[in-house]
Amino acid sequence: MAVRIDLYLPDNGYVRSGDWFGLFIRSLKEQVDVDLSRREREGRWVPDWKLDYTAVEEKVGDQQVHYHACLFLNGEIYRGLGEFPVGSGFDPDVLGDPRAERADSLAKKIVMAWARALGMTMREAAGLVHFPTGGVYRLRRSSAGFEATEAGLFNRLSYLAKAQSKRFGRGGRNIRYSRAG
Repeated sequence: MAVRIDLYLPDNGYVRSGDWFGLFIRSLKEQVDVDLSRREREGRWVPDWKLDYTAVEEKVGDQQVHYHACLFLNGEIYRGLGEFPVGSGFDPDVLGDPRAERADSLAKKIVMAWARALGMTMREAAGLVHFPTGGVYRLRRSSAGFEATEAGLFNRLSYLAKAQSKRFGRGGRNIRYSRAG
């Protein structure tokens, strides 16, 4: 499964310094590990898993740095971001919706990981995580629509490669990725 997300820093500039994206990935991995350990203690089957990702850091004009990312994980662990019924008006950016508080919600884990990376509460970080419409791709080679889904994901991820809004010549990295394999 592939999940597209956007991660923003607060406009007021108040955030602890550090490797925000690296901290985000570590926190998300820890949360999934805890969830899978709980499932295993309950006697449920737990598949092997690894979190792979690709992300780009961008800055446009006076805006804060932000990240466009895609997370890749075993679709047998989470079937999607959580309970997002079609036409429900659910907005994962608004934590007041009780569906965002489900302990097994991948959306909640993503928001919590970003909050921890920034040294904020979940409520403070809620508006800083955006889940683009249609941003979950279920990739199963044996499915009839695999090639179309894969092509759609490839097209969506090509947006990350644009040179505009990347910061060059500063000694930092604009792209981050896990080592697949």
